[in-house]
Amino acid sequence: MEIYLSIFLFILCVIFLLLTLFEYRKLRKAKKSLEEANLRVKNLELLYDDLRSFRHDFFNIIQVIDGYIKTNDMDSLKKYYDGIKKDCNDLNIKSALSTDIISEPGIYNLITSKYYKAKNIGLDFNINILTKISSFSVSPYILSRILGILMDNAIEAACNSIEKKITFEIIPTSNKINITLMNSYSNKDVDLDKIYEKGITTKKDDHKSHGIGLWKINKILEHYDNMNLRSSKSNDYFIQTLEISKANS
Repeated sequence: MEIYLSIFLFILCVIFLLLTLFEYRKLRKAKKSLEEANLRVKNLELLYDDLRSFRHDFFNIIQVIDGYIKTNDMDSLKKYYDGIKKDCNDLNIKSALSTDIISEPGIYNLITSKYYKAKNIGLDFNINILTKISSFSVSPYILSRILGILMDNAIEAACNSIEKKITFEIIPTSNKINITLMNSYSNKDVDLDKIYEKGITTKKDDHKSHGIGLWKINKILEHYDNMNLRSSKSNDYFIQTLEISKANS
């Protein structure tokens, strides 16, 4: 009798643990969905506030432009125009950070969180997205791992540079989608032939970094024939381009 009772109690414990685990997973999923929804709402609120502010100031902007034109003050007009162009560019970036363009919740959360992180530490972060995220022929998990490493590297390198600039682009071609990250950087002597080796870092005089980010990406890409990462550099930018073949290619 005691044996049956012990077995019964054991089964009850197992059932209880399974139900608890199931509820825990449901709560985690709900929490993640809520965080992603809050991020979407935050971005929409910021975009709405900027649009409302710009609309409110539009008449004043026209009056200032009219004044410069009437006095033929072209130098001041050019400087004023640069300010307007910057504000318009910020609006375009926030418009690109929408669920209409980035329909995959996890990727949306990743890109927007990195964007706001960069802006909060004073980086000039430009975004140009010309295709929908849903058109990628790669799992969100793998893509998020790769993008997370690339964006973290770009933010850190730009932060340590003088210019402090990052450009993030998603541009489709006939048979590929190119995701490009361009960031200003200080270590102009970085060896492109060695950056994928374990322990190699693109940061100048960095004794704390273990240099495993690009090495890790390279290991991931070994298992995927439809993705390739190209690295290049110019005097101004360190450039990483992730090429993803389209599903129908």
